[in-house]
Amino acid sequence: MRKSRLALVFSFIFFTSSVSANLIQWDAFEVGDELAVKDESTGLIWLDLALTANVHFRQSGTMFDGWSYASYVHVESLLEDIFFDINISGVNGEQYLFEQNCANSTNCFSTSQTWQQLFGSIEGARYYQTHSYGLYEDEQGVLRVGGSYLNGSGSANRYGVDFNVDYSTNYEEKFNNNEFYNVGTFLIKNDSLPASLLQFSPTQVSVNEPTNTFVLALASVMLWRRRRKRLI
Repeated sequence: MRKSRLALVFSFIFFTSSVSANLIQWDAFEVGDELAVKDESTGLIWLDLALTANVHFRQSGTMFDGWSYASYVHVESLLEDIFFDINISGVNGEQYLFEQNCANSTNCFSTSQTWQQLFGSIEGARYYQTHSYGLYEDEQGVLRVGGSYLNGSGSANRYGVDFNVDYSTNYEEKFNNNEFYNVGTFLIKNDSLPASLLQFSPTQVSVNEPTNTFVLALASVMLWRRRRKRLI
């Protein structure tokens, strides 16, 4: 029994390490902020999803100099690399039911944790529930989402390339009803861009005051990063 447990633990460690081997924490705006993720296999740098949570999709792409919308090719490649073993356990079209209730003894839970550690998260209805979703446009221009949800240490959900909820339908109404408070946007930049493009330059927008939301998100994410460093 002990040997089987050790083998299981080792397989989880190996699995998580192999999944995130090409993804490393990166600095987005200043040294040490760790608000981005670099994919060493592609050279792409991904912005922390928490920084664009509750920001209108059409405005999020103008918030930061040097950052642009990730194409569906880049996003779906990223999701396939991390969530390559995803299994649909609910109705493939209903939110929250893509792959639900992944127990904390599974690879599903492990990769959900890895995703949130890398890409940031937003607190849910309860403090132990965390969301880390990103919007992107698919090849038809329909808004889709990818990412993970953690229900404390109990279970997790994962959302990959086959998750087919259409977020374009009634998007404006849902956004104004604050239904996207926990959903960010996939933004990327290439590491070959000049250092001058790392300058932070938020754009003033009017819907639900996302500039204020950004400031709060930035402060909370950086505080979370510092706390995590102290715990390591």
